[in-house]
Amino acid sequence: MSGTGFSENVTGIGADSRFNGCLLSLHNYAYWASKRSTAAWESDWRSRMGNYKNRVVVTEFGAPMNSGKDYQNGPQSDNEIAYIVAASNVFRNDQVASVYWPGLRDNDSYSLLRRGGSGNNITISTVNTRGAFRVRYGWGLL
Repeated sequence: MSGTGFSENVTGIGADSRFNGCLLSLHNYAYWASKRSTAAWESDWRSRMGNYKNRVVVTEFGAPMNSGKDYQNGPQSDNEIAYIVAASNVFRNDQVASVYWPGLRDNDSYSLLRRGGSGNNITISTVNTRGAFRVRYGWGLL
């Protein structure tokens, strides 16, 4: 079940007993706010989930990966870095399922992967290894 608005809050649908047992879809993006700290983004994520984090699947989250930002060690005073760090912290620590958007989409600044080559010689490469690290960290893979 999608959250309200652009699926950005699941507390209302989560509280509706008709949907007990349903998974809840949540979206959140760095550009929806500006100049937030990591702690503020962590609070934002948790407020959007409320008491329903055990049923939440974050079906969309992301930030520009082709910007050269260091999402692993960069300044957390940067809104997008704080957002990615906070998202991966919350997902890992609160055991929230997530899907990075988009994993691979041609000519999309948010794409985590890049397609190259042509014909039968297609290659896939990582756009931002530090961003990929944080996504994997959030999944509990590192």
